[in-house]
Amino acid sequence: MVRRYRPQTFDVTSPKDSKAPQRAHERFDVNFRIRLKCPDWAYALRVVAVNAGRGGIFVGTQKPPPPGTALDLVLELPTGKVLTLSGTARHVVTPERALAEGRSPGVGIEIDPKHADDLKRVEAAAKAASGGKASAAPVAAKAGPAARGNAAPTSHLPAPAPPPVAGPKVVAPRPPRARPARPQGQAARAVGIDFGTSYSSISAAIGDRVYLIPDSAGRVSQPSVVGYLENGSPVVGWQARELQVRNPRRAVSSAKRLLGRKFSDPAVASQLMSAAYKTTKGPNDSILVEMEGKSFTIGQVCATVISHVHALAEDYLGIPVSQAVLSVPVSFTDAERAALRKAAEIAELEVLDMIAEPVAGALAYGIGQQKNEIVAVYDFGGGTFDFSVLDFVGDQFRVLGTKGDAWLGGDDFDVMLAQDEADNFWRETQVEIRQRVVEWQRLLLASEKAKRDLSTSTTAELSVPGIVDTPKRIDLRRIIDRSTFERLCADLLERSLSVCQEGLQLIGLEPSDMTQVLVVGGVSHIPFVRDGVSKFFGREIQALVNPDEAVALGAGLLAARRVGHGVRGIAPRP
Repeated sequence: MVRRYRPQTFDVTSPKDSKAPQRAHERFDVNFRIRLKCPDWAYALRVVAVNAGRGGIFVGTQKPPPPGTALDLVLELPTGKVLTLSGTARHVVTPERALAEGRSPGVGIEIDPKHADDLKRVEAAAKAASGGKASAAPVAAKAGPAARGNAAPTSHLPAPAPPPVAGPKVVAPRPPRARPARPQGQAARAVGIDFGTSYSSISAAIGDRVYLIPDSAGRVSQPSVVGYLENGSPVVGWQARELQVRNPRRAVSSAKRLLGRKFSDPAVASQLMSAAYKTTKGPNDSILVEMEGKSFTIGQVCATVISHVHALAEDYLGIPVSQAVLSVPVSFTDAERAALRKAAEIAELEVLDMIAEPVAGALAYGIGQQKNEIVAVYDFGGGTFDFSVLDFVGDQFRVLGTKGDAWLGGDDFDVMLAQDEADNFWRETQVEIRQRVVEWQRLLLASEKAKRDLSTSTTAELSVPGIVDTPKRIDLRRIIDRSTFERLCADLLERSLSVCQEGLQLIGLEPSDMTQVLVVGGVSHIPFVRDGVSKFFGREIQALVNPDEAVALGAGLLAARRVGHGVRGIAPRP
């Protein structure tokens, strides 16, 4: 439990040291640094004592960093000695949650166990100098450097007793992207939705261009995660991802892989067995999610995600939206398409059409460009892999062929990393993480982050502090390099290229017959995947479309056409 005291201010500023940790991916924050001056040993004793709670030191802030963010707490001791303690943002109370629960927003900083001896030495010196009495007077903390992130304009270190003394006001670093103003022009009343296994996006035509719809923080991708609070109320997207990190049993992710499936389907057995949340068999062999005594169908879970992006669109566009075009994997069966259509209807959307995901990606590339090309689309998403070949002539196109693998996606890269680390953990501790569903889900989330980090860095830390609490606390930390990651996931790349080969054989074409090759989906950010595609097609792969956004934009183009809203193409990204 986090120990709370009255607030104490600290400052967050931009880093000046070129060696400061930098952002590896825009969706994940990196190191924050908090500098705290201890004017006397009594105050230092209180700082050490407050870390006794499992949540660590609770820092009040209106914009807490996401769970898992690395932090450095720099203590300036009364002797002038500086002690740097690394930690992790563990317990997060968002302003929304704080308002609902009548508490203060902020973040609990869990100090790394490797500093246990340092803390004991500070505690011993503090007790010797102060007689074991903690200071009652709060002291303002000095400004300290912090890497880029969503830091608060003013934040607080809890202190006991009298009202806090105000510290210096600071200006926090700006987030990487603020929500852009709505472009001028009439908006179409139909939207395009890319309902993905890992992330979902929505787009709409405004004027003669199609734009992605951002949330209030400027993010155009929403985690396809639904969380359930203790009262059974759902939370969606980034808020649900935060809940998933803290308590995987209360969050449902990758529901798209279960959509339209039967509980007895052997293909979904492994996902159901490894899920941290409880599932049961429902009517007609359906899959039900059990939360706080309530049952939810997979369709209802998916509808909650679709309803979330639907609401974002109406808020941003300022008009009611009642129709949509949805993208689907090429491997989706009639039952899966029907289940997705039903989910959209629950979200109060009429489905005008469904478009294959790689075809939607190709539309984002070709419409309005007057192309005369044969285009291959390599679409590697979070849960599925799709391959399509299209023939563009002017503003018209023809699908020559498609092929897909419904059980190959970015999630499988996470599993490969997690399996390897679980093996290492077993050899070192004789604890089998795969038999503990909550711990396994935490490892999968950490593996996803490491995978993303490796797209921009040659090494990444796979870290799950306190992954095991009993019979003793054990932290999981390992440095992964790209070569190890590539070795573990090489077979997944080969599976995707085999699908491409089969798809080309079906239409009697060779890789060299392609005029252009588009790579779409989050997995295409991985360097060795792009290299493999480049070798297969015998050409350098260029960034012709944004892999994360193309499918949603293509669906938005088709939606505009279906309702007679004239468009010339997609809007350039700011």
